Amino acid sequence: MDATFDAAVGLLAIVDLGEALVGLHERVRRWRSVYPSPDWPDHGAPEPVITGRATVTRFDARAADATARPGQLLLAHAETDAANQIAESVTLVFAPGPDHAGTLLARARAGVESPFRVTAAGASELHIPPGAPAISVIGQSAHGGYPHRGHNPVPAALALLRHGLKGGWIDGTPPLQANFAIDLRLPPEMALADGLAQFQGWADGWIRSYGTPAHVDAPAARCRGGYALPLDHPALLRLERILTETLAAHGIFGEYGGTDASALGVLKTASGDPLPAIVFGRMDRMANIHQAEESADPALIAGVARTIERFVREP
Repeated sequence: MDATFDAAVGLLAIVDLGEALVGLHERVRRWRSVYPSPDWPDHGAPEPVITGRATVTRFDARAADATARPGQLLLAHAETDAANQIAESVTLVFAPGPDHAGTLLARARAGVESPFRVTAAGASELHIPPGAPAISVIGQSAHGGYPHRGHNPVPAALALLRHGLKGGWIDGTPPLQANFAIDLRLPPEMALADGLAQFQGWADGWIRSYGTPAHVDAPAARCRGGYALPLDHPALLRLERILTETLAAHGIFGEYGGTDASALGVLKTASGDPLPAIVFGRMDRMANIHQAEESADPALIAGVARTIERFVREP
């Protein structure tokens, strides 16, 4: 989902909306599934069952006026190219002020709590103007659907900006254009339209209450429904038998969802059965989806191909 400001606004209005969107995660967590969470209790999952999840992944802002005032935010960017991926860092670029470059890091570090940290800006997709002090709020990247596996730097960056506005070392008067992206995940049993309507209703209600010139929408091309199969479904039991013979698998013990698997909901086998997803490669909890270490083991590809062929051809 996208949250977009319809007009340039002051920095405080941007921080307010961003933190309101972050806070909606607590409402979405009330959506509970009957399916157990594969990350409970040893891998940080907040509940023993799968719950709804709403993660603010993208944050972009740009000064609307070419005339910079000392200490104002010029640019902000969450360093990710995917709306379903938590960024590793958020880059914040400021207009230089009196000794701003010398004091910015110290002031910023006082506004960020562990496990986050602040450094001089590293690699960024932004073009940083010469002489403009820039910092990075560092977190830990993760898939947006599993926020507990990472440390999202967007809320930390928003908290830092609020800290700077309150302390007076950030000038929040000059207007900016800004937008956020939210990765919204529903429990398997929840209809897509129901989840979108509830989340958008909460967000729209906040926007109306505060008179914020912004809107939230969910482009159809970026919304996908999902599906779930019980672990004793005949199609999964047949897949388990074949996987045992082709890949020496130890059984089916969990579930896989997300962008790729959601596309399987409309696919069927020749006999009309559901088509389970086969995921191979490095999909362990330490792999960062969409990043370089995501890989497929070439030694397994032949076995996967045999598995697919047998599943489709055999009764």
